[in-house]
Amino acid sequence: MKKNILSIMAIVIVLVATLLGLTGCKTYKTYTYDVDTGDKIAIKLDTSKGYDMTSKLPFKVTDGDDKTVLQGTFCNLDGYKEYVQIAKNNPGSEIIDSGNKNGVEYTFYKYEYPGEETEYIYVAKVEDSDTGVLMGSTVSKEAAKNAFERMKFSKVN
Repeated sequence: MKKNILSIMAIVIVLVATLLGLTGCKTYKTYTYDVDTGDKIAIKLDTSKGYDMTSKLPFKVTDGDDKTVLQGTFCNLDGYKEYVQIAKNNPGSEIIDSGNKNGVEYTFYKYEYPGEETEYIYVAKVEDSDTGVLMGSTVSKEAAKNAFERMKFSKVN
């Protein structure tokens, strides 16, 4: 009897530990794009909490409420540099953040269209490539940032 109780307790402990381990698991979705620059670029999205991404361009990232929170496409290095200059010099632009993260050098800025909505824009250069990524959101700064931080970019050889 005592052995049965210990066996049952051991099984329960193993099951609880397994379930706790599974709750922290992340899931990912990766798409690879053949870009006009000649590069193949992979985007990996952490799809936990209901996030998802489409495979067609412009790609769209949706949150757990199935709301499109970020849309993006690719550009060449001249396009990347041009958008960085817009972020720095345009009177309607304000840089929020910049740096290197998740395989890209990026600039995150907001652009206020006169009399219209504000767009939150990421312009990024994929490491070791000739490709830039342009992504925008009209939802909010936080929505754009949360989506971007779930993404990893890489050049595929």
